[in-house]
Amino acid sequence: FPSHDRHTFIIVGDGEKLDWLKSQIQVSESLQVQFKGRLGQNEIQELWSEIKVLVSCAATESFGLTLREALLNESFVVARTNATTLNIESKLPNHFKTYNTPQDAVEKIKQLMLEKSESEELDEFRQTVRKEQEDSLLRLARSWVY
Repeated sequence: FPSHDRHTFIIVGDGEKLDWLKSQIQVSESLQVQFKGRLGQNEIQELWSEIKVLVSCAATESFGLTLREALLNESFVVARTNATTLNIESKLPNHFKTYNTPQDAVEKIKQLMLEKSESEELDEFRQTVRKEQEDSLLRLARSWVY
């Protein structure tokens, strides 16, 4: 988000509630909204440097891969409460917040917009993810050999 008093929200994705969402947003001089629609992985990669807070409205998360990718790219995350998101929040309470109601989400988004990313917590998270990936690849390689 720009450092001056103007905020830009980038909305990625599509779904049955998109028209409703567009009707609810009141654009002003201090608020701009860009609707990107459904994007491919390469297009999303280009956006990470612009994303300070990723908001996920998904009702469920099987693995939370996009949420973890946001954290690896030093974005804060606000996501609906479920088993996966509660697990991630317990590991990264300064960077990841869960919500139950839209009002709760708004409050957490506002809070994180004012925060500065703490690299120590994220560095530990990166090391854990890297170790998990290495272990997974090693198990896969062993399954091919044996």
